[in-house]
Amino acid sequence: MAEQITALINSTAVVRVLPIGGGAYPGMLSAFTLMTFSAADPVVYLEHLATGTYLDKTKDAGPYIRAVTTLDEVALSEDQTAATLARYQQNHAERSGTHAQ
Repeated sequence: MAEQITALINSTAVVRVLPIGGGAYPGMLSAFTLMTFSAADPVVYLEHLATGTYLDKTKDAGPYIRAVTTLDEVALSEDQTAATLARYQQNHAERSGTHAQ
């Protein structure tokens, strides 16, 4: 686990952690990906067990845009996330007897 957290810390992707104890939040019940474009309407990809669905109408994307906005508001900042991941990384490294990097 420490190695996986190290990969997240070193990733070029933006990672933000949702705080524990924050209660229910949008996206807990189903996986979705919101894709936004500079010159086109947003598209939502809904992941299902054996298939997926694309929503390409702006009105259909509305609830997902609001969900992402809410997640952005409640998630830890990038700096807070980095500090949180570093703590978890150290904890897992100590438990497994490996060294955090």
